[in-house]
Amino acid sequence: MKPIILLILHLPPPIHGAAMMGKYIHDSQLINESFNCHYINLTTATNLTDIGKMSIRKLIQFIQLLHTICKEVKRLKPQLVYITPNAKGGAFYKDFIIVQMLKTMGCQIVAHYHNKGVSTRQDHWLDDKLYRLFFKRLKVILLAEALYADIKKYVKREDVMFCPNGIPETLNKESTAERNNKVPHLLFLSNLLESKGVLVLLDALKLLSDKGYSFVCDFVGGETTEIDAARFKREVEQRGLNKLAIYDGKKFGEEKKQYFEQADIFVLPTHNECFPLVNLEAMEYKLPVISTNEGGIPDVVKDGKTGFICEKKDADLLAHCIEQLFTDKELRLKMGEEGYKAFKQHFTLQAFESTFISCVNKCKHGGGGVKINLPFYHGKRFGTDKEAFFSQADIFVFPTYYHNECFPLVLLEAMQQGIACISTNEGGIPSIIEEGKTGYIIEKKNASALADKIELLLNNPSLCQKMGENGQKKFLAEFTIERFENRMKTLLEKLVTN
Repeated sequence: MKPIILLILHLPPPIHGAAMMGKYIHDSQLINESFNCHYINLTTATNLTDIGKMSIRKLIQFIQLLHTICKEVKRLKPQLVYITPNAKGGAFYKDFIIVQMLKTMGCQIVAHYHNKGVSTRQDHWLDDKLYRLFFKRLKVILLAEALYADIKKYVKREDVMFCPNGIPETLNKESTAERNNKVPHLLFLSNLLESKGVLVLLDALKLLSDKGYSFVCDFVGGETTEIDAARFKREVEQRGLNKLAIYDGKKFGEEKKQYFEQADIFVLPTHNECFPLVNLEAMEYKLPVISTNEGGIPDVVKDGKTGFICEKKDADLLAHCIEQLFTDKELRLKMGEEGYKAFKQHFTLQAFESTFISCVNKCKHGGGGVKINLPFYHGKRFGTDKEAFFSQADIFVFPTYYHNECFPLVLLEAMQQGIACISTNEGGIPSIIEEGKTGYIIEKKNASALADKIELLLNNPSLCQKMGENGQKKFLAEFTIERFENRMKTLLEKLVTN
């Protein structure tokens, strides 16, 4: 029987990072097949401007929410309650009440943070006291290692797991890194907020314009009370950036896709962020990304490899980074390609689902030690269904002793997905798996040896990951269909010649 999980999370509207990840979890076939999931919407805001504001309507909604949670816990008796709380302010006080109520009902709880700010309030005596109560007996999921500093005062490292966000792949075919723009096109895609770096970017663009560079920078996103279209126009005019910096409004679906497809460089100089999904979107389109050392961004944008990381609020440095990509097309293209590889390997929705399931399983078991699910037969799987199982796996096990086994293609499929492999010394398998480098080779029918190797990889996740990466490199170097075709061509040419 699948474990019962009650998920209390944000769902759109309004649309923001936490709400979108909530929707991905809610709609995930893989997650819902892994657990008996039940959902409660934590959102009380009706739009982005309503976030953080108090009202009678919200108070009534909150009381109703408490009643719903209490009723569902009594009805379901879940093995785990998952919640996406806020880090500070009035929203935190609301979530504090929810979590304390769940604790009094005997629930095991995991808090998944999509925001930060605990450390900014930890020196206030009331918040400090509440945080101590809030985090007691709590497991925590964070988006990146760098964000642990925000809660370090209250949560032991062993009670923290990391689950980077991921997004659905939107392209039917792989994008091309090279655009054919006469002048470089930059893209900023976020709501018009000072904290997103809108004004800093405009300052950087002025510096580049003063140096004589020609370019177009599209600003795509919603107007806010801070910066509406009228103020944006004034800021552009003050800097002499007419026809260089253009506000295009909100864009969705195909319209948004067109902006990614025509851009050469993506820029998000934010200075208040955790893990912006838009950087992942840009990487799927093979755009080099220029962003800041804020939150988990350095885990996504590798400085000098997939883009550049700038200091926050530093227009001079931002201009310098943009200038490097203006003047070095090859670097621009290379960074775009490397970013795409990183996206495919680490930041797809499938990668997120796999890590999320692993985190929930650890919480469900209470953490510590090696924990694995009981064997479960899923029947035949093809196409995307089969791919989903590969994307979820940490280790691929194929202990075959079939007498006619020669060269099992399923091992190549696993290696393609970056999964460490364990198999036997049957047929040509030892020429596929490099012992101790891409996986392990065991004697046939030796359950003890198989168990030892599985345990070794379960207890050494970094080794497991390294073997998977090595296997993927070996697949790309030796076992793609293109490599096979070239070998066949060479062989046939030799036979014909002879």
